[in-house]
Amino acid sequence: MRNTVLLAMFLSIALLGGCASRSWNGKVRMWGTLRGVLHDGDTSGKVRLSEATKPHSVGIGAPEGLAGEIVVLDGETWVAQADTTGRAETHHPAPADAMATFLAMATIPRWVDSRTNDRLSLDGLEQSVRAAAEKNGIDMKAPFPFVVEGRFSNIKLHILNGRCPFAQSQPEDDPSHDPVRVQADGERGVLVGFYYDGKPGVLTHAGKKLHVHAILQDGQHTVGHVEAVSVEPGAVIRVPAIR
Repeated sequence: MRNTVLLAMFLSIALLGGCASRSWNGKVRMWGTLRGVLHDGDTSGKVRLSEATKPHSVGIGAPEGLAGEIVVLDGETWVAQADTTGRAETHHPAPADAMATFLAMATIPRWVDSRTNDRLSLDGLEQSVRAAAEKNGIDMKAPFPFVVEGRFSNIKLHILNGRCPFAQSQPEDDPSHDPVRVQADGERGVLVGFYYDGKPGVLTHAGKKLHVHAILQDGQHTVGHVEAVSVEPGAVIRVPAIR
């Protein structure tokens, strides 16, 4: 049943890519920043996920307390968290009272598609997303969302479990709060992310122009932050239509 739901969402996005509709307004809404959440320690809830999400929204984020990962895809909410055994579990839709400590969101009425010819690493995906955006006249000085649908090899994800995996570990850190790590190979799914060539610590990590989360079309519908991936040839890259 849940596979059917996700496939229907893929189809919905594909249909939006080809229909005559209004264009994206160029706006990305944000609650919190990566620096504030991960380095300054402000992991309080900034917004209720159900109130921030609109029809045709896409977004990524983290729940309050850094207790998981968030993906919003075509107005549907997905939250992954660690269960009591330290394994990842996905909630779809997100609980009605779920709060985000960090959230980036955009509402995209219509997408423009391009298809990959080669296997792409995260660096290669960054270049392909940039090329697609430039071709379609997107302002490269501002953040914009993108979606990738396809098959992914050697994809590595983490799910936050109360603390940042990139921060330097301290002796008093409780290992029970280590991120849940997931590795898969050959899974189909969707990447949802943002490209931003601006100041790091706002939407992207230092040295990165992409911030990407994933929904894998496996038995668990695993959701997580993408650390590494190989996007297989034939994947579809979608960027907002602005004209």
